[in-house]
Amino acid sequence: MRILLDENMPIDFGDELPGFEVRHIEAIGHKGTQNGELIALAREEFNVLVTLDRGILHQHRHFGPLIIVVIRVPNSQGDTIRSRAEDLRSLLTKAKPGDLVELPIFNS
Repeated sequence: MRILLDENMPIDFGDELPGFEVRHIEAIGHKGTQNGELIALAREEFNVLVTLDRGILHQHRHFGPLIIVVIRVPNSQGDTIRSRAEDLRSLLTKAKPGDLVELPIFNS
């Protein structure tokens, strides 16, 4: 599974996802890409887009096989975000192409 991390994600977040092919938007030379273009870019080359941007779920129409995951965190500290990696891995085992998923702050 190919995962694209939005620029609001730590660059090293992919280290927390062994077994997945993870790229950061900055590493592929597209830092500053707006959400609509980001979704289009991700759809072309990736299976999953991971972001902290909750607005992406409501601002843009989403069609196609891309899974979009919004990770909710109480703060944007790298360690806080990285602590959600296990929850993301678990979610990705259940997600289907085309899903728009918000990973809540607390699992219920």
